[in-house]
Amino acid sequence: MVLFSFTNNSFYDTELEYTELPDDLIKVSSEQHIELLKAINSNCIISADLSISSPKPSKFHEWTGTEWIDLRTPEEIEAHRLSQFPALRRRQFMRILVLSGFDLEQIEAEINKIPDTQTRQLALIDWKDATEFWRTDETLLMVADLLCLDAADIDAMWEEAKAL
Repeated sequence: MVLFSFTNNSFYDTELEYTELPDDLIKVSSEQHIELLKAINSNCIISADLSISSPKPSKFHEWTGTEWIDLRTPEEIEAHRLSQFPALRRRQFMRILVLSGFDLEQIEAEINKIPDTQTRQLALIDWKDATEFWRTDETLLMVADLLCLDAADIDAMWEEAKAL
């Protein structure tokens, strides 16, 4: 016979000897044992009444006792989402800009209009010398703003550029 402890999220075989057993043991059938084991392996939570939660949606979710919630702020969620984009090689980045109808010389001209000298020079270094471009890069976001691109536009271009 198999017993289950929801506190420990563990099974105990009655044919084995244990030095100590939890107080919340529940007898489970072979079918329940298999079902509960599958649920545990799917990152579900088992309650005292042996009800099973839905699987944990992501590593960021926490169980409240009734539902999974993501405790991150919207900013943290967006930062994580953006961090999942791979870097683009310079060739991919430049090609997607051209294929999206942008003139590379015009982009550089827009960068040259940045009033703050240091910001302008740093942006030009990134524009001219970067070998890869990251979705979260400050210069990229500044250039996107100059080009009136929103996050959805950048995301779509990034996805398309991965195939180039």
